[in-house]
Amino acid sequence: MNSEKIEKIYNQIKEELFDAAPESWTDVYVYAKIEDEQGLVESFYVDEKNGEMVQLEGSDNLFELFCQYYDVYREEAQEIWTVATFIMNKDGEYNIKLDYKSRPNMDDVEQIILWQYKHMEIMPEEEYNYLIEIAEEELEEENLNVN
Repeated sequence: MNSEKIEKIYNQIKEELFDAAPESWTDVYVYAKIEDEQGLVESFYVDEKNGEMVQLEGSDNLFELFCQYYDVYREEAQEIWTVATFIMNKDGEYNIKLDYKSRPNMDDVEQIILWQYKHMEIMPEEEYNYLIEIAEEELEEENLNVN
């Protein structure tokens, strides 16, 4: 894996998020689903004043950066991820988690709701409560794989 190239992309993502976030935030969460130069990037921040989760305005640059990140994996013949989760705090410390699960039976809305529950602990609206069980099973499976 070209770690220098990856590190450069990580730094560009961090810069993009710092530029896009308002002054009062604590953490930023990014959901990136990329496939063949198409996909979706959604980002959210925690408001420092009230602790609420707020959607960050979209950025074409952020989408392009995650496409580059995806391409590095594809070029290096690494296992292709389906969703990248990028979480960063105000100090610039970040964590990236790659999900390799294919969810062909879920639309984009369901996948984002599932992701929000797993990573930001946002409860879904009642019509999507069935995703809680799926999320809990996935979290349990992830914990077993870590230990």
